Amino acid sequence: MNLIETIRVGIDSLLANPLRSFLTVLGVVIGIASVIALISVGDSYRASVVNEFKGAGADVLRVTPGGRSFDRADVPQRLTHADGEALVNNPNAPAVSAVAAKLQVSGNASYNGRQVQAQVTGVTPNLLEVEPFKVVMGRFLSERDEAQLARVVVVPQALAQELFPGQDPLGKRLSISGYNFEIVGVIHSSSLTNSFFSEAYVPLSVAQQRLNASQLTRDLDVSELAVRARSEGEVAAAKEQVRQVLRERHGIAAGDEDDFSVFAESEFANSIERILTGITAFLALVGGISLLVGGIGIMNIMLVSVVQRTREIGLRRAVGARRCDIMLQFLIEAVALSLGGGLLGILVGWGSVSLIGNLMTIFARNTIIQGISPIAVIIATVFALLTGLIFGLYPARQAAQLLPIQALRYE
Repeated sequence: MNLIETIRVGIDSLLANPLRSFLTVLGVVIGIASVIALISVGDSYRASVVNEFKGAGADVLRVTPGGRSFDRADVPQRLTHADGEALVNNPNAPAVSAVAAKLQVSGNASYNGRQVQAQVTGVTPNLLEVEPFKVVMGRFLSERDEAQLARVVVVPQALAQELFPGQDPLGKRLSISGYNFEIVGVIHSSSLTNSFFSEAYVPLSVAQQRLNASQLTRDLDVSELAVRARSEGEVAAAKEQVRQVLRERHGIAAGDEDDFSVFAESEFANSIERILTGITAFLALVGGISLLVGGIGIMNIMLVSVVQRTREIGLRRAVGARRCDIMLQFLIEAVALSLGGGLLGILVGWGSVSLIGNLMTIFARNTIIQGISPIAVIIATVFALLTGLIFGLYPARQAAQLLPIQALRYE
């Protein structure tokens, strides 16, 4: 009963000065709202990016020219389409299922004089066997396009909607490095594509012989080989087999550094996840600074309250209240202020996340922000509780240490 009475007295004291109580917790509200908004947005981006990378194929390997520390100037760091063909149906690479070649070119794409924000990439027609994205309109590139150097292009859905709103993009023409390319297909645009990059695909032969700026290496070099393992369980084996086959083809002696790099899509996704998790934690720490300011405000107002209520403290001590009762009363007031601010902060944070999500849906045309993070709510609630306990402890102790006689004689 003493505890219930102490809680009631503490709450009544806060309600007696509602404006002061609200202004006191305003810092906590801002801090909690910041933590929730930053964690929720960061966590949504992390989950979206990681899911997109993993969705691109957990059994996909990427091979790029140039080793991690390759520095032999006498050996060119090159990767060719023939390297990819050598990996398919190779008895020394039984874990490899399919290989597609890519060549990113620096050509600028435009439509009616308007610059198009897309990376132009030459690819082999079997890219769909390696990267299982969906063709939503028309068709993908064919072997005939590759053989005849056909000036055709497949564009992402977001780009088609931007350039031809409400129209059929098939048959329209894009200008790439001075050449006109006919749009023959539209592929599904993921949220990751919308947020970071878009790729427009042309036949690899066209990219090499028409769009490649280097006349010395055209028809030979590619910027990437996309390799699909036969299963997720064979990714590690496929990676090692790819290394051994390419080392033999490139004449690399035992002990020498690879002149190429092989990495699994899942490894890259894990690295991205670690980086984004760290960034989210940093953002939460930044939001926590506002919470620290709010805690200092609670401590300040509680110290003022102790001074203003000195006679009340002396009277309670005179009628039998113990030091622990006085300390508990002021500690409860501090925790109530902090938790009240935390609840308001959760509501403000939820509104902020919803607003950011709606704005991104309208202007960025994606729905990466999925809503408030449950983890953020738990963290915010714990932070609010700890803020009240930590910053309310000193004022409560000061109140409990007042001597009854001196308190009654105050003023």
